[in-house]
Amino acid sequence: MRVMLWMAVGIGGGAAGGLIGGVLTDALSWRWVLLINVPIGVLVCVVAATSLTGQHATPSRRPLDLPGAALVTVGVGAVAYGIARTEEYGWSGAEALVPLGGGLLALAGFVAVEARSEEPLVPLRLFRVRAVWSANLVLVVCGMGFFSMW
Repeated sequence: MRVMLWMAVGIGGGAAGGLIGGVLTDALSWRWVLLINVPIGVLVCVVAATSLTGQHATPSRRPLDLPGAALVTVGVGAVAYGIARTEEYGWSGAEALVPLGGGLLALAGFVAVEARSEEPLVPLRLFRVRAVWSANLVLVVCGMGFFSMW
């Protein structure tokens, strides 16, 4: 049930984003597609500040997983950059393959660091839970469908 709800929210958000973006572009200008995030962000901050409390049962001081954070940031950024370079250089050009390979190596390093960390950024045991990996698989398939649709 949670997977279906997660999928419905994702699909609804994607559909609404395309529709609202088109309306804003037609009615005002393309700049409003970027500016609309500012009032929504302010609203989220106001709601969070007024409704969330900072009370925890046991305060914890978890150490920051800086190596994991750095590796996942570099990895995802390099893979995205490599994919963007394929438009100009193709999938066999070194200009695309080097960042793609480097990004994949950084992501593999991220998994290795997380597997050994006492306080991981992403606990790998989470992916053994059927609801988690099946929801992620559904979202990947839906995302691939949406990108091909656009």
